[in-house]
Amino acid sequence: MALLLQVFRLRLLVGLLLLVACGPKQSVKPSSQLKSPPVVLQPEKLVVDTLPMRQWSELQKFFRKVAVEGNWYSATLRCLELAQYPAPADLSQGQLLVYKSAKTDSLVRLEWRINAFNRIKWTFSPGPPHLALEQLPERIAPRLVGGRVVEGSLLQTLIGLNLPRDMVRKLTDAYDWSVDFFELEPEDEVRVHAFERLAGDSVVGIDRLDGAVILQGKEKFYAFAWHHQGQLHYLNEKGEFLRRRFLRSPLDYAEISSGFSYSRFHPIMHRFQPHLGIDYVAPIGSPVRAVADGRVKEAGFKGGNGLYVKLEHGEHETGYLHLNALGAGVSPGLYVRQGQVIGYLGSTGLSTGPHLCFRYWRNGVPANPDLIAFNAGPAQKLPEPDLSQFLETITTLKNRLDEFHPVQEPTDPIGF
Repeated sequence: MALLLQVFRLRLLVGLLLLVACGPKQSVKPSSQLKSPPVVLQPEKLVVDTLPMRQWSELQKFFRKVAVEGNWYSATLRCLELAQYPAPADLSQGQLLVYKSAKTDSLVRLEWRINAFNRIKWTFSPGPPHLALEQLPERIAPRLVGGRVVEGSLLQTLIGLNLPRDMVRKLTDAYDWSVDFFELEPEDEVRVHAFERLAGDSVVGIDRLDGAVILQGKEKFYAFAWHHQGQLHYLNEKGEFLRRRFLRSPLDYAEISSGFSYSRFHPIMHRFQPHLGIDYVAPIGSPVRAVADGRVKEAGFKGGNGLYVKLEHGEHETGYLHLNALGAGVSPGLYVRQGQVIGYLGSTGLSTGPHLCFRYWRNGVPANPDLIAFNAGPAQKLPEPDLSQFLETITTLKNRLDEFHPVQEPTDPIGF
């Protein structure tokens, strides 16, 4: 009987073991495979100060001030050599960034931004101190920008698109004869295709501008950059040079307060007399430009003219009256180029307020300055075979300008 009871118990134990083995399986990981949630190290909060770098001694003084040890002077000179930076005595363009711990106020890193492409970094913690030269790659990338005309001013619109002033100056001069700046409206539009200069991914400037279009009403006015005979010119979509012999006006933007007349009431003399010029009203100090290449015939004070300049352009002469000051080096005999600043608008002589009286003579006879438009001559065209090459080259660029539709506010140009 006892033997039968043991056999029964043994069979019961085997059955239970089989039941457990055939039941649902559960995955159990060894304790060694269990992973704890990762520990996220919060970056140390830093305080940044920016110091201008004016001379090499300033950096040495700073090292002594913060008690930086080691031969950092020699190491920094070596980095400057690698960056091909000029004499260390001139650091006027440099900028020193000082990174300190917000918690302990201890020095963590120095970063000297030599220029847009080169910077030297001194790292003091964490880890052992070290110095490194970081050189950002330079690249050129195309970019389209555009916007509505700001307050009727092409100049301000282009500056608002972050275009360099020298490029803006050349482009506005090129457009001087094809676009009437005084007729620009807020709904008019300008589109520009340029090439940006980048340091890494940061824009540091505009390398060049190769095309633009102004949409004025229903008309389109194109300007394409083209090098001809070693000089940069702007041409329209037909290959015609935009630059003419004379500019429309000696001022960028101004209002005409009084036109050419053989009988005008003089506000100071209180009588009717000839006014053989055009008066432009603009802020005092506005740059006054030579409307054409020529030579300075007269420059100085002369009675009611006040401070004035008279230029010779072959059989033509132009006069610029009531100036506040002369341009740099302007004196009789000086040869000036079209667009060169020859003086600054003022109110000298017989004048009731800041303005420029612009005068024009042809063969020594006073004439209406508006006649300059008829004496500018027809637009010259690019000769063959350059013309065919130009027209083929601008096809894609012209299409890009035509198809570009920037989102813009009526008085605030936005770049893209």
